[in-house]
Amino acid sequence: MSTKLIAIDIDGTLLRTDHQLSQANLHAIRETLANGVRVVLATGRSYNSSATFLKQFALDAPGLYLNGGTVCAADGTIIQSTVLPDDAIQRVYDFVAARNLPLVGFDHRTLYTPKLDWLSPHVEKFDEPRPIVKADWSTLKLNKLLLATDDPTKLSEIELPLISYLDGLASVVRMSRTLLAVMPLGIHKGSALANLCAEWKIAAEDVIAIGNAENDIEMLQFAGLGVAVANAAPAVKAAADVLVASNNEDGVAEALWRFVA
Repeated sequence: MSTKLIAIDIDGTLLRTDHQLSQANLHAIRETLANGVRVVLATGRSYNSSATFLKQFALDAPGLYLNGGTVCAADGTIIQSTVLPDDAIQRVYDFVAARNLPLVGFDHRTLYTPKLDWLSPHVEKFDEPRPIVKADWSTLKLNKLLLATDDPTKLSEIELPLISYLDGLASVVRMSRTLLAVMPLGIHKGSALANLCAEWKIAAEDVIAIGNAENDIEMLQFAGLGVAVANAAPAVKAAADVLVASNNEDGVAEALWRFVA
């Protein structure tokens, strides 16, 4: 394997649980770049909330944002954007309204919510802008929807009815023990990474992907080497080729030093 590209998830993978970047991970990525290997961020975050890391690493490559719903150049210019069908947005809106669930919708730069609740300050912890309260979503063009429960034991009670209610209009993916994302069909980190590799003429076997959550699975499956950090969800570990230390123990640095340096 001749590694040419590394795709790295941010939250729960690159960052510690306190949302901080360790010096070990920072130095390992800088070394990787200095050795001529491309690094791209692949995250559920928007471009806005990821820009700080682009500066820290001096990354000038495109990144995969909103679970692959957008691909943006380092300056924020949209290279590719896939939005949810209007019917899917309306169905999710109606679904959460009937159950009084929190909802946030994402486009490239802006977040929206029907009402401010506990999910709004939660997403702000990830450096996202404060969601705009908007009652009418009929004209919005959104790349990702995020809905939640404050009880992890009830996530499946939301997930399965939501999948059924969407009736194939969009896909549902677990972001964490309490969060679900709704995405355009066929759009995920793996599809966005595959498109980027096709453009750069990089074979999948020359790619390493590192992640922790279920929205990373397709990316790990696409890459020649899929790496899961030790804190990854069981389904992610099952999809990975190798396991490294947790996000709190510099797992990204371990992967880069083991498989790239």
